[in-house]
Amino acid sequence: MNFSKTPVNRRALLKIGAVTPLAVAGVGALGMGLALADGSPAPSGGDTAVVDRDLARTNSVETQGASEKNPELDGSSAKQVAGYITMAAATWPEDVEAPDAVEFQGQDLNTGEWGDWLSAEILTDIAENATDAVWLGPSSAVNVRAFRNGKDISNQLTAHLITTSEAGSDVRLASSGGGTGITRILPATVTPGTGAPTFITRKEWNAGSVSASRLSYAKELKAICIHHTGGSNNYTKAQSPQVVRGMFSYHTATLGWADLGYNIVVDKYGQIFEGRSGGLHRNVAGAHARGFNTGSCGISVMGDYMNISVPSAALNAIATVAAWKLGSTFTQDVYGSKEWTVNISRVKRTGTFSLPHLFAHRDVNYTDCPGDRYYRQLPELRKRVQQKLTEYKNRYPEHSRAFVNGGGRSTFGTVTHVRRREGSFDVTRLTSGLIITAGGRTTAHRSSFSHDWQPAWGRPMENGSSTRQRFENGTASRANGKVAFTPQKNTTPPSAEGVTGAIGAFYVRNGGAAEFGAPRGAEYPVHGGSQQKFARSTITWSRTTGAYDTRYAIGDKWNSLGATSSQLGFPTSRERILNGGAAQSFQNGQIVWSRKTGAIMMTGPILNYWNKVGAENSSLKYPTRDLRTGLKGGGSSQVFQNGIVLHDARNRKTFGVHYAIYSVYVRENLERGSLGYPTTDEIVVKGGAYQAFENGQRVYWSRATGAHIIKDGFKTYWLQRGGERSTLGYPTTDEFKDSLGRTVQDFQGGRLIWDPKRRSVIFTRRH
Repeated sequence: MNFSKTPVNRRALLKIGAVTPLAVAGVGALGMGLALADGSPAPSGGDTAVVDRDLARTNSVETQGASEKNPELDGSSAKQVAGYITMAAATWPEDVEAPDAVEFQGQDLNTGEWGDWLSAEILTDIAENATDAVWLGPSSAVNVRAFRNGKDISNQLTAHLITTSEAGSDVRLASSGGGTGITRILPATVTPGTGAPTFITRKEWNAGSVSASRLSYAKELKAICIHHTGGSNNYTKAQSPQVVRGMFSYHTATLGWADLGYNIVVDKYGQIFEGRSGGLHRNVAGAHARGFNTGSCGISVMGDYMNISVPSAALNAIATVAAWKLGSTFTQDVYGSKEWTVNISRVKRTGTFSLPHLFAHRDVNYTDCPGDRYYRQLPELRKRVQQKLTEYKNRYPEHSRAFVNGGGRSTFGTVTHVRRREGSFDVTRLTSGLIITAGGRTTAHRSSFSHDWQPAWGRPMENGSSTRQRFENGTASRANGKVAFTPQKNTTPPSAEGVTGAIGAFYVRNGGAAEFGAPRGAEYPVHGGSQQKFARSTITWSRTTGAYDTRYAIGDKWNSLGATSSQLGFPTSRERILNGGAAQSFQNGQIVWSRKTGAIMMTGPILNYWNKVGAENSSLKYPTRDLRTGLKGGGSSQVFQNGIVLHDARNRKTFGVHYAIYSVYVRENLERGSLGYPTTDEIVVKGGAYQAFENGQRVYWSRATGAHIIKDGFKTYWLQRGGERSTLGYPTTDEFKDSLGRTVQDFQGGRLIWDPKRRSVIFTRRH
């Protein structure tokens, strides 16, 4: 027999004869009888051991059973190794062609029964010739088989028999729950960031030490890469930390990687484990997707999801942590994409191309990962991520707003350290800037010292240069690649020079030149107040409103309307972030912007109605045109992405019309046509909806019939008999003339005919 053991313990293994407590289903306190495949004692206390076994020198046995992935292997022979084992993997020499399949089967330590055959993931995208490690559960022996082109090649492999043990904290972690909220954070060596989900830190799952010098970081997080670990899904909540420790040991000690390959691991119960070292608040390059490790965050769910779906608890946890990673780096749309350039071999795509912000391992490498069933769940996962992105943005809008208002990526670069507490500040670090919150005030600053900045420096007082920048508490300088900081209280911000009075106070209070740019001339009077222009904005003041800035598309729109002389008047707020856009309030209305619609003015009753129904989150979404006035009776209207809102000045009523009913309303010439103004909002009824209009008519809609008008005569008869709940059902046409010249209307259950002689309605049932 040829055995070699790789010790990968945090502490030395227990001496021979020690009692090792294991908390596994059906297994009590197991003592000195437990031994590894090489005869040495089993590890304990959270330690892990790996025994390497040359399968060419291992006896073969006949086995039964087949894996779901490889049913043709039923009844084939396998190599059998006895000893206490919980996980297994395999490698082969560089000059040996990779197998098509490698499978493991564990013998239950308690019952002696052989479990299912488990297919190991072939790591086709790494330099090492290896499978990934699979969880077998506590086993007294393991069978191993490998095939290429239908032939047994087990003799060419080395099996790596991994034995994990329970740490004292494992059960405590399991009983504490795997919460996935966005506020509670477990104790950690490094607090990951504002709004981070609950997770189990490396310290808590007893990770081994790694060399920080072997880790690398990306300047930008482009995407989330989705994986599954493979292996058995039959692990308990308390065993999950063992699975992570086993993968860590195999990746580092056997494969020689710097650390665990995945950035984050999530078990089927929704517990989130901090993976690769370096800090979840940073863009740590992993080892999970060849060619795409730098710039992505690899999130792997524990288990094999080829033939079963990822449980909802796990899917929700993955969505939560993915949304935090994306949202805290100012990615607002999971359905968006980012450009990649890849020029290495053994990947699916090379050159320059775009990938979505959430993609699967199999999208970029030659692998089945993350499994067929999980891959089909990605649309649902993206939907959940987008919902949580919106929640994150609404709960923590300050840094995103400051980033956008300050000029975005072109001014500050990309996020390298997500928002988190540093001293008395909440800080987002970017390649060329800092966004800082303290004392209820958030400011964004361009800075070439963002990597070296320390809380003791205070906020930047100016944009500075690549070699010098003044801060509240001193001056930073760079020479010969080294950064020095000279303490000195800077009480007079140079950004306030040439800016005085109320405008100057607003300017300094909100970040000075770093936020607004340098002044472009002196303050000048406007009717009712004053203004001053800056490189990136205009600040406007009146005694009634105070001072506020306008900029970008909203500022341009306000200027095109006449600025302070327009219907809107003076600004009464700064620009604020909406779901997919932005808005700014003025004395007499708002300007609302989105990328698809541009900047649009809103005022009066229609603005009030839009806000009442949910603004941009309502079914109307964003306005697409400015307010239209001078309608019938002095009314007004405004068109939105999914409909129109009308104000009837005579009755002082405002209602929206949208979706299919809106299409009918447009066909009928809006308020100028036969329907007139709406007198209700859309009302939901069984199987559909309707809306009433001023001339006594209604438009009814159902998915099966579409939208159709019912006029007074037929409407009264139909409603008296139960309307859409009657045998007639929904209308399938508008009124029309039949071949006999009669006025008729068809419904799901028949036809209504107007008899002019009897002045009554006749119902004929559909046959």
